[in-house]
Amino acid sequence: ANPFDDAGSAPGAFGGGRRIERQIISMMLQVPRMVQSVRDGGLMEFFEDPHLKVIGDTVLAQAEGGEVSAVDVMGRCEDPALKRLVAALSMAEEQWDTAGCERLLQQFRTSCQRREDTLLDRIRAAEIAGDMELLQTLLLEQQQRRKDHRPR
Repeated sequence: ANPFDDAGSAPGAFGGGRRIERQIISMMLQVPRMVQSVRDGGLMEFFEDPHLKVIGDTVLAQAEGGEVSAVDVMGRCEDPALKRLVAALSMAEEQWDTAGCERLLQQFRTSCQRREDTLLDRIRAAEIAGDMELLQTLLLEQQQRRKDHRPR
């Protein structure tokens, strides 16, 4: 199975997950020099897939102690399915160069901004339509996103 496939996943691993999030984790595992760019951009805060976020946070924690290795990251994961996902993503056949890595991170930043812009558009439309129930739901979603994405 292709570890970047949106519909499927690595054998025995968690399904779903946004393809770009899987690519970023794979890049972090295969190109440790890029981990700092992910950290500096606070990008893990915007991950939607909770399993990929756990792996990414684990990579960031591992990087604080020195060199990142998939074996060490797997050692920090208790769930066997997460370990299999780390293994699959660390072995994905991607050709990484610095420009390609930076392009991937910029695409992720852009997609996060687009999601935020879409939410703001939906809030404005609910205000114009006078749909207070929808407006309240959307404002709560916006509040939750801001809370979830606040730097720690």
